[in-house]
Amino acid sequence: MLNNDILTSIVKRVIDIMLIKRPTETILGAMLGGILNSLSKVFQPAYANNPYFSFSKLQWYEWVIFAIFLTNFQHFFKREKFDPSIEQAYEVIKLSIKEGNLSEQEQRQLYRNLCNVVLANVQIDDSYYNGKPE
Repeated sequence: MLNNDILTSIVKRVIDIMLIKRPTETILGAMLGGILNSLSKVFQPAYANNPYFSFSKLQWYEWVIFAIFLTNFQHFFKREKFDPSIEQAYEVIKLSIKEGNLSEQEQRQLYRNLCNVVLANVQIDDSYYNGKPE
């Protein structure tokens, strides 16, 4: 059984991917779910006697959830990449910690310095705040 921290982490990641990072795929999935629901109702007489396909028992929201998952599936396992120099610096810090070469305070300072470098390189698009499309 998953503990609450892991479950919360998974739910947060799913919500971030679906609503914040990939709103287009989420909306497309909702529309596709509606279309699949309609098609299941239209073609229900064709497969009504088949015991293996009982799509008509699925509710509309189950089709929507399935389609949203289907359109966002590829993004659940994709890790966003950092600049290779940042990745390398992170690996050096982890290796130094593993070897025991750094005190607790030095570890925190190195992570803090790395975070400051990453944040200094972030550029915010002004059109996001002005409401203008890119």
